[in-house]
Amino acid sequence: MIDLYRKILERTLFNSSSDKSIALIPQEENSTDEDRIFNIPPDLFPENVEIYRLSESTEYIDEMTTIFEREEPDRVFIFPSLVKPSNVSKEIKHNFVGRNLSDWILESAVEHLKSETLLGAFLLPSFAITMSGRPIREKIFAKNQLYYYLENDFSLEKLGLNLHSQFSLSTLFLTVGTQESTPVRFFKISNRSYSASESEIWKDFKILCNQGGGKTRYGFVRREPIKPGDRIAYDLLDPSLKEKVKELNKLGDVRNLNEFFELKRGLHLARDSDELLENYEDGAIPVLEGRNIKSDGTLDEDNIRYWVKDPDPELLIKENALCVRTVINLNHSNLVLSGSDYLNSFVPGHSIIVLEPRLDITTEERQIIVEYLRSNLAAEWLSAHLAGLTLHASILNELPIPILNENLRVAVNDLRIARDTFHDWEKLGDDSVKKLFEVESSEEGKNELLKKGRLLRQRLEAAKEVDKLSYRVRNLFPHPIAYRWREIEASNPNLEGYKKILETFEVLLIYISTFAIISSRKLSNFQIKKVEEIAERLSSPSKHGISLGDWIGLLRECNEKNLSEIVEDWIPFQEVFHFLRDENANQVLGSLADRRNDEAHLRGPSGKDVEEYYDNAKKELEILLEHTEFLSEFQLIQIESTKWDSVRELNTYTYRKLMGDHPLVPEETSLSEDNQLEADSLYIKDRNGTLNLLRPYLTRRECPSCGRPAIFHLDKFYEKNGICTLKSLEHGHTAEDKEITEIFRKVGMLK
Repeated sequence: MIDLYRKILERTLFNSSSDKSIALIPQEENSTDEDRIFNIPPDLFPENVEIYRLSESTEYIDEMTTIFEREEPDRVFIFPSLVKPSNVSKEIKHNFVGRNLSDWILESAVEHLKSETLLGAFLLPSFAITMSGRPIREKIFAKNQLYYYLENDFSLEKLGLNLHSQFSLSTLFLTVGTQESTPVRFFKISNRSYSASESEIWKDFKILCNQGGGKTRYGFVRREPIKPGDRIAYDLLDPSLKEKVKELNKLGDVRNLNEFFELKRGLHLARDSDELLENYEDGAIPVLEGRNIKSDGTLDEDNIRYWVKDPDPELLIKENALCVRTVINLNHSNLVLSGSDYLNSFVPGHSIIVLEPRLDITTEERQIIVEYLRSNLAAEWLSAHLAGLTLHASILNELPIPILNENLRVAVNDLRIARDTFHDWEKLGDDSVKKLFEVESSEEGKNELLKKGRLLRQRLEAAKEVDKLSYRVRNLFPHPIAYRWREIEASNPNLEGYKKILETFEVLLIYISTFAIISSRKLSNFQIKKVEEIAERLSSPSKHGISLGDWIGLLRECNEKNLSEIVEDWIPFQEVFHFLRDENANQVLGSLADRRNDEAHLRGPSGKDVEEYYDNAKKELEILLEHTEFLSEFQLIQIESTKWDSVRELNTYTYRKLMGDHPLVPEETSLSEDNQLEADSLYIKDRNGTLNLLRPYLTRRECPSCGRPAIFHLDKFYEKNGICTLKSLEHGHTAEDKEITEIFRKVGMLK
């Protein structure tokens, strides 16, 4: 690390052998080599750098000033003294705005160095990021130009500094007395770069030096000027973190944590020591400390150190409150204790920040916030805003919190229900084993174990099946796709089977395209140009149809749209606008489209090539089905009848769930507040339970060719007689309908 740091100093500061170059290091009195903090190796600096050792107290400032006046250096590097001086005069405190000796040394240096001197200096973290460091930053950056900022969290022993491994120093590089608007280069050597060799880190640094903007692996160039007082910590200004926080807006509304919680601190164990008991007494309340929150976010009740007798009720941790450790380890993101019923039997200590929910926060929102507080992104944000490992309430108050949109709230809730169900099944298994030894009759215990075990084994077998894509498509996909897939599974690897694969591919695209069209109609500022093109062509005098290329063009247009200006909470099927952004999905779609076109133009496989084509096409279709599994979450239903109750304002409707490969499904009954539900119409139920009408894009009717019920879509239109030709998704039969023409005109599919 010494060799790397020397090369960095040569590149950023000591890059001229003709200029006068010096380095200042504290001379520690009464210290052995083993105890000395600044045990700097001689090869840390280039040979042309003259090293001066100065006093470690406030005398450092006067000695430094004398050297500057005598030597008039062009390039200077400062190791400031890190000791806390005693008996500091009022004059020194009055002359400087900084809070410690290292700040005072930096202030004095920029005042006494000649203009355009290049200055590098080690800094304490408080300079770069804390609010208390703002005055010194304002003074330094008001008249001096920052051009490099190097941050590190490696052990400083690697540079010859005898400091604790958690202690960190950063390095800033200034041009004294100038205020040019030049880019500032930030570089960080951290845990992320430990796996890289020093040569790789050095190579990345050289790339950064030559860039006028953008990022490298370990650095970035900031083109915006650093204003006086600005915090300059690497993580805080890193564009990657800003992008991650910006991405939160796509999940829903983003607010600061203090809008949801009131933050409170507890007893100070030193200041309030008179109130503490070291041994439990009847009626005493335990004190909860940060050490009692384990790294997995659970409560450690076995290591309570103090109790309080008859505390003020306002001190007790309230029900549903959250507790956060003030001294945190950012390698663990689960340092948040979610309050439970028994937490109101604790008094918080000062190493805990208590988050009491405000009245308008729901239980669901609270749980999502807990999970976000335990996330890596929250830990990364807090790390960027902290000068050390102590979490302050003022910082926590500003933490951006995402409030998930309706679709994501439903999805998270479904995951939570699934998780709780799995826990219940696990408990059932444990209880069944225990009961084997608790019943009076061993025969009774054996029978009970086999009975309960049978249900668990059935669940296990079903769960294993769900891991298979084929099972999921047959049982969980909408009926037209599941039915087509069942035909593929029952087919042989011949030309007929190959054609079934390509037909299923087209049916899949038509079905997804319907989702896209429905979504676009719900958004006033969202239009699909391809729909207008299709309508124009279908409405021309000659008979025209909708081609596979039309459906592909429609979906690609939707996936290429920039949805940043559209609130995605309003889009019921937002996966439709994202799935083709995956390169693999887009690639297999293109390949299957080519196969379909070749087959339509008599360029398809023949003879012994058919089996290979069949296998490859099936694999490609499976990949596309995996990328469109979101279809299984949106139930396709046929409403059979409705009955509106005007008093209760509820609609009782019977329906059939058209999911899975079987055409015969039972009637079910449900309730809706929608009084415009149509009997004999198809609907899609989205994640929040809203029923979305599919008519006229998809209609279910008796097929005139085979007499079976089937789902039809618009295939062709003949303007001369005004007749629409509809085509079945299940088996490709057609039906003609003149009455539906006006409805297609109404929704923009025809002109």
